[in-house]
Amino acid sequence: MTVRNTKKKKHRGLKIAGTLLLVIIAIGVSGFIGLKHYITAEFPEIMDNPKVGKWYNIYPKGALSALGKQWHGNIKIGKENKVLIKFYGGGVSIDDYTEERPNIKGIKDGFYNVANLGGDNLAKRGISGTQSKNPFKDWTVITVPYSTGDFHAGAGAYEYVKEDGTEDVKYHYGYINYTKMLDEALKYIDNDPEALVITGSSAGGFGTALLADDIIGHFPNTENITVAVDSSLLLYDKWHETAENIWHAPQEISDRLTTDNITLDSLVALKENYNERVKILFDCSVRDSLLSKYQGYITNGTYAASRERGDEFQSDLKEMVNDLQEKIPGVGVFIFEGSINKDTHLTQHTISV
Repeated sequence: MTVRNTKKKKHRGLKIAGTLLLVIIAIGVSGFIGLKHYITAEFPEIMDNPKVGKWYNIYPKGALSALGKQWHGNIKIGKENKVLIKFYGGGVSIDDYTEERPNIKGIKDGFYNVANLGGDNLAKRGISGTQSKNPFKDWTVITVPYSTGDFHAGAGAYEYVKEDGTEDVKYHYGYINYTKMLDEALKYIDNDPEALVITGSSAGGFGTALLADDIIGHFPNTENITVAVDSSLLLYDKWHETAENIWHAPQEISDRLTTDNITLDSLVALKENYNERVKILFDCSVRDSLLSKYQGYITNGTYAASRERGDEFQSDLKEMVNDLQEKIPGVGVFIFEGSINKDTHLTQHTISV
């Protein structure tokens, strides 16, 4: 009887992982919308005995954006005892040059968001939405907005000198914000859900890879766990130094970063820690337009898209997929194109939103 139940649980886990991949594909085909189309929607602050199916904001004390402004996350209590945690994206800062160039008015080609672009309405889109055909629509959902430039992994303030000689500070509080948010959210939900899905796209995908281990620790009895990373591949030989010295990430996170591939390092460590308990999915477009642009800056200081940069990214992605399949047996991989630029042949960035 014990063996039969174990097989049953494993089958359910594989089914959820497969379903998640299908949902991501479906959303990628029909639901990709630019952030400029979103309308800010403010949810009420969460209260005692929140209503099932209603979105709320959580304002953790001491949670800050990169500019030092109050940060908040979103939560919806579901009908089913299953939990989806989604990390938002929005660029990255890796050095003093990028620190000085966030996505704000008056700065061309900003590198990272310092506000929740798209507003709370993002929580209701994509895989965390309530579309009738979405199999996750009745799950409890926790969404973690992004405005810190640190892949949700920072835990400190970074002081630096700007090009004009003045001093500045950015608050890389991504890890602090996420931790405070999850601690508050767990007051309203069961930490023994039947299933747990951790996902995110772009910077949120990097955050998913970096923080999944930490999240799983908050759900010690859940065996059905899926981690899905959407469009998160950047090669940089200073990830460890960046995480340690600029983001001030916790040591258990920065210590995992031993190569130029921050996502691969994190996912391999995750699989080694949890083995069959966690199912890992990775998706990316073959010539990702935005990741190619960021990789251009990392590689040669040119923050621009080009056909050549797409060729290089495609080669990097091929190596990434080979490494994933070699080092993480059973990993689920989905490579897509989506919209294609006719001049550069660069492809769509993210599909899960």
